[in-house]
Amino acid sequence: MTKEDIIRRTIGIEGGFSDHPYDLGGKTKYGISQKLADKYHVTYNIGNLPKDVAIHIYSKEFWVPLRCEELLRISPMLTLEIFDTAVNMGAPRAASFLQRSINALNIGGKLYKDVTVDGIIGSKTTGAVQQYCIKRDPEVLVKMINCLQGARYVSLVEQREKNEAFIYGWMKNRIHI
Repeated sequence: MTKEDIIRRTIGIEGGFSDHPYDLGGKTKYGISQKLADKYHVTYNIGNLPKDVAIHIYSKEFWVPLRCEELLRISPMLTLEIFDTAVNMGAPRAASFLQRSINALNIGGKLYKDVTVDGIIGSKTTGAVQQYCIKRDPEVLVKMINCLQGARYVSLVEQREKNEAFIYGWMKNRIHI
């Protein structure tokens, strides 16, 4: 699995143009809002966003800050999960899900030093992930991240009833256990 495979898979899940009245992000294409596109100086309507520009934005906004290149060398399956979660829920939330999970699976600090849950993937987090994946099954880590993501979706629906319009698709397309 490559960076391009992961980004293209996430774009496939996000789909094309959307302008759902309940979506707080407003109009999106490939999961990218007009606000995010504006941050990268996209000068045209989001509905006309080319896929190569979306790939560039995904790379700059999510791939690089999440240190996905390093994670990919450790576990492609984990990288796919973290990247997709970040696109759907934001990079800090995906990073904190990883950090919380890696700490919870650490047998009281016996495998590696716990990491600070700060929503930023740095060398301590990637180091802990590497140690975890050497000693334990990466699939369990991915399952734990999925559990946190699923719980977040339920919380979003409980906080805002209009999110019921999205939870079925979120659970169907994003949670894989």
